[in-house]
Amino acid sequence: MIFVQILLQFLHVFTAIFWFGSVLFVDFILIPTVQTFDAPTRGLVMGPLGARIERTLTPLGMGVVTLGVLRGLSAGVFGNLGSTYGITFIASLALGIVIIVYGLQFLRPLAQAIAKAPPGPEQDAMVARIKTLTIVELCMFLLIIVFMIAMRFGY
Repeated sequence: MIFVQILLQFLHVFTAIFWFGSVLFVDFILIPTVQTFDAPTRGLVMGPLGARIERTLTPLGMGVVTLGVLRGLSAGVFGNLGSTYGITFIASLALGIVIIVYGLQFLRPLAQAIAKAPPGPEQDAMVARIKTLTIVELCMFLLIIVFMIAMRFGY
């Protein structure tokens, strides 16, 4: 059973690093770079990038949450949800789901709208808005990291 827990932990951490690292790349490198493009180029670039990001980040997020649940099952967390650790586990699970839904409900439609918007002030405003929304997403990720650290120490 310990091998299964180690494997689940490794896969959970690996996919979480990939997911969070991808979000950092988008927030701090990709979006600021796309903002420097002229408006027609920005529209051309956002369509394929948005589709690729969605095909990557959504499955990664779902994988992280699923692996976290499986890891919790293998470690017996669900038999002790009233403990501090169990409460932190549930909060982490809920926040992970919120991050996925946030991306699907707010970031994805806005990225699609940017790709379809005609060049101009409206498109510029949408790019600025998605940058703000990704910072909100980043704050949620930072909170989930705090939860993960707390759980590592038994909280």
